[in-house]
Amino acid sequence: MANAEALRTRFDALARAYPPGQHGRWAARERADALDGWFREAFEPSPDGVALVALGGYGRRRQLPGSDIDVWIAVSGTSSACALPALASRILPNMPGVRK
Repeated sequence: MANAEALRTRFDALARAYPPGQHGRWAARERADALDGWFREAFEPSPDGVALVALGGYGRRRQLPGSDIDVWIAVSGTSSACALPALASRILPNMPGVRK
């Protein structure tokens, strides 16, 4: 299971590395890279015909502190669509920033 706490720890370390308002492109790319790793781990094993697409700032590799995480799950075919509830139950409760 993808480790949301490890992702939060990495984000916190990036936040401490820069004073407020000084987060540059490098830090934004580091956040996007961290999210890539988290989603890759959370998405495994991924069902056939299902893809995750990063959008917005995340998709542009500019994931700023406090920004939302925009993703789109693309599905091909009805059998892939049937796999979505199981995939969502695996990802959403553990996604960083989701309040329980």
